[in-house]
Amino acid sequence: MKLEGLQSYKKDSQGSRIIVLVCVLVCVAACVFMYIDSRNFIANQSARKVVIDRQNHAWLATEQDFTREDRRIQYEEHVKDFYRLFFAFDGGTFDSTVNRALNLMEGEVGKSLYIKEYVEKNIAREVVENNWLLRVEIIKVQVDISVSPARGIIYAKQTLVRPAGEVERNMNATFTIADAKVSYDNPRGALIMKFDIFDNSRVVKEKTP
Repeated sequence: MKLEGLQSYKKDSQGSRIIVLVCVLVCVAACVFMYIDSRNFIANQSARKVVIDRQNHAWLATEQDFTREDRRIQYEEHVKDFYRLFFAFDGGTFDSTVNRALNLMEGEVGKSLYIKEYVEKNIAREVVENNWLLRVEIIKVQVDISVSPARGIIYAKQTLVRPAGEVERNMNATFTIADAKVSYDNPRGALIMKFDIFDNSRVVKEKTP
């Protein structure tokens, strides 16, 4: 082979290596871009929260979409959800509804409340054995978000329906509430941290003449 042919072959080989190197660099750059883009997408999805409005409609919102007023409303609805589960059930739904309610409250606080309200008063056994029905009426909820954690007050009435007749009592309480991880068990992403019933007196109904 002549010298000119060897030089031409060498140049072609170098050119091929350059082309291959450029292709490799382009592929690496594309992979890096796709990785970064996918990470950003996952981060954006993770930042979204499920919001349930007063009509029980669910929608997604990013953290920056929330205003303080939005969060206050969510806190109030969270506490209402807790009341509808923890203080309203029958013998067949007692275990399931109470357990769902406890997911909305800090663990030790919920355990203490459960023992006080249903174990010490023997309600847990009575409601299942006699299939009692308990209803709850929420009158008013107020949450102050100017402090951290937010604190609030709720006014409600619980009615025990049994063969011997109905018994109605106040179920008014103060509480503190804070943000928590959003989950199917806790879709509003809040947790009741303290809960103090300050009035559970029996409501005496006036007899009609």
